[in-house]
Amino acid sequence: MRRLHVCSIQALSGEGRTKIMINLGKKHLLFIEPKGKVWETPVNDNLTRMMNWLLRKKATHGPYFKGWHTCACGVKSANYDLYLPDGTMTNSLAVHYLKHHRSEVPKRELVKLILLVSLIILKEKP
Repeated sequence: MRRLHVCSIQALSGEGRTKIMINLGKKHLLFIEPKGKVWETPVNDNLTRMMNWLLRKKATHGPYFKGWHTCACGVKSANYDLYLPDGTMTNSLAVHYLKHHRSEVPKRELVKLILLVSLIILKEKP
């Protein structure tokens, strides 16, 4: 039996204003929605630095949307998705999630981040 690797959830609240978007598929990275408060001490480790490097140096942004996503702690995203060199889609809150909501980041998302950075670095070597 083949396992399903994609988990997408879209829902609208009663007023139709809150859209929940979670996607743990192969071509999405850190499309999560933390529910908890931010950690008192931000996590500034290699994983956070890797994601920051990806977004600053390697990501391009897609089309602009009319709205943005707001984290449970109140931080707002940009109004566009970000695309990494291999076509993986992520969002502007990815570093925030790693830094301030690490306990809610699924382990498989951390593994995807490490593999993606490793592949990009290997491709760049002469």
